[in-house]
Amino acid sequence: MNNNSNLKTIAAAILSCLLFFSMYYMHSIKTSLTQESASYFVELLDKTAKLIKIKADANFQILRTIVPEASKLDKLSLNDRLYFLNSKLENSPFKKLAYADNTGMALLSSGENLDIITTNFYQTSFYKHENCIENAVKLC
Repeated sequence: MNNNSNLKTIAAAILSCLLFFSMYYMHSIKTSLTQESASYFVELLDKTAKLIKIKADANFQILRTIVPEASKLDKLSLNDRLYFLNSKLENSPFKKLAYADNTGMALLSSGENLDIITTNFYQTSFYKHENCIENAVKLC
C-alpha cells in the first residue's frame, strides 16, 4: 500500500507540474499575442494617418491652384461663377465648392446661396463636420 501511495503522490506532482507549465505557456501565448496585435494596430494607425495626411496635402494643393483663379470671380456674372466652380469640380475629389464674397454670402457649386456669417459655417468647419456646407444650408 505504501508503494501505491507513492505512485499517487508522484502522479499528483506530475499533473500539478503539467498544469502549472500549461498555464504558464497559455499566459505567455496570451501576452505574446496581445503585444503582437497592439504593435499591428499601432502600425495600422500610423499607416492610416500617413495616408490621410497625403490625401489632405493633395486636396490642399488642389485648393492652392484654384485660389489665384478665384480672385477674378468678383468681376464675373453669377452664371460665369457657377461655371467656374463646376469646372473646378470636374477633376477634383471635392463634392461641392463655394465662393464667398466680401459680404459673407457664398455661392455653392450647386447654385445655392449661403450666408456663412449667420450659419456658423466656419465654426462648423472648424469642428470637422464632414458636410459643413450641407449642415449650414439646413440652418438657413
